[in-house]
Amino acid sequence: MYFNDNNNFDPEIQSLINCSNTGSSSSNSMSNNNNNLNRAEFGTFSSNEKSKRRSSVEVTDDSPPQDNYGWVYIIFFLQGMATLLGWNVFITASEFFQYKLLGSRFEQNFRQYISVVYMLCNLLFRSVAILTQNNKSLYKRTSIALTVGILIFIGMLTISQLQEVRGDLFFGLTLALLVCESLLGAVINSDGSKYIQACISGQGLAGLGVSIAQFVFAISAQENSSSQDKEQALMLQSKLYFSASLVFMIIATGAFLALKYQPLYKYYHKKVLELDQVMETSSEEVNSPMEILPRRTNKLQTSWQLIAKFWPYMFTVCYSFIISLSLFPSVTAAIPSMSQDQTFLTKYFISIHFLLFNIGDYLGKTIPIIPQLYISHYVPLTLIGLLRTLFIPYFLFNNIFLGPNTPGVLKNVFGNDTAFLILVFVFGLTNGYLGSAPMMSAPSQVGLESKSTLSSLMALFLAIGLALGSLVSFGWLAAICNCNPF
Repeated sequence: MYFNDNNNFDPEIQSLINCSNTGSSSSNSMSNNNNNLNRAEFGTFSSNEKSKRRSSVEVTDDSPPQDNYGWVYIIFFLQGMATLLGWNVFITASEFFQYKLLGSRFEQNFRQYISVVYMLCNLLFRSVAILTQNNKSLYKRTSIALTVGILIFIGMLTISQLQEVRGDLFFGLTLALLVCESLLGAVINSDGSKYIQACISGQGLAGLGVSIAQFVFAISAQENSSSQDKEQALMLQSKLYFSASLVFMIIATGAFLALKYQPLYKYYHKKVLELDQVMETSSEEVNSPMEILPRRTNKLQTSWQLIAKFWPYMFTVCYSFIISLSLFPSVTAAIPSMSQDQTFLTKYFISIHFLLFNIGDYLGKTIPIIPQLYISHYVPLTLIGLLRTLFIPYFLFNNIFLGPNTPGVLKNVFGNDTAFLILVFVFGLTNGYLGSAPMMSAPSQVGLESKSTLSSLMALFLAIGLALGSLVSFGWLAAICNCNPF
């Protein structure tokens, strides 16, 4: 997380900033503040320690070069979008997956498997990427990850158009590509830049952009199909959908490869290497290995103290994303229109539902920028999070359709198209707000020396919420069909 504290920030050393957040990114609300800087690498040093480290390495006092034409900003904006592009593409292509898996054992639970596989693998890969992060290899690792992203969409485009690849085989290949996609997101998220605002903005727009594209392609495929056959329309839609994603990944990768030639990037990359040299030098100055133990112990104690003090914020973020991922898209995307008429709304009901959720999510992430609408106290934030529990019975007792061979056993109590779409928007709005406001509020209440640790803890609980939510979605499926959800 990134916060203003410019009076305490040492202007002589500026680090490349961690562009880290999960599937439903929580820091978009801070993306418009160009002074938000991460001090994770040196925020825990005292003034004397920082002076000592500055004396060991000569750091020039030159000003950064200009970002001519905003190329660096654009490059990191594209990188941010690439981070969450794959996840949004896989979950939004719900109707296509249902068609490809018709008659297989994954026909009803493919949404749950997609969520669980991606979130658990992303959490695992993210942890490994952070533990093994080396500033000298970040550019290379990110370039390789983006290139793998291109191969993923080539693979997805290929298998999606092969009529003989269906059912279990298709889903097995899809999950394999999804695991690679989670690795891509984890590696890119462990990279960073001074232009964190551009990266976060790109993450926030990824879901909205994908849902808009899917909506447009769904209409185009239906109108340009030689017949009204739904199968032909879905195949054309998927071809346009995955082709557009592939083209975007090629553009994002090419732009990132050109980053190393930008003077602004060279400037900040040099600063990071200087900071690494400072840290390596200070490590060599440790007189005895026994001195390391108290530092590690103190860091662990600090973490537990922060958890004990700020657990309401952590609970709110975690619980909010448990609710979100347990219902969206695994349950909400299985609710078709109540109308039997072939109207525009009924044809594209699922696509409209994705679009409204992502519009609400993006707005929710940006609302805390407005001071009058920014809630910082944990009591109202926790209350809003707990009130989101009401979405569970609403969506479960709705017009759920899992497939012709799996009728739902829960009664349709709340089925109404207008109410459903309005509440999906509210669901996205509260998801975005609770993914931003607590992440901003908690670290703003501690000193500079604890901001980095608390921000990392908040991000950890957010990731745990995403993973647990995807697992809980299997429980909702079991309740809906009164069957084995696996």
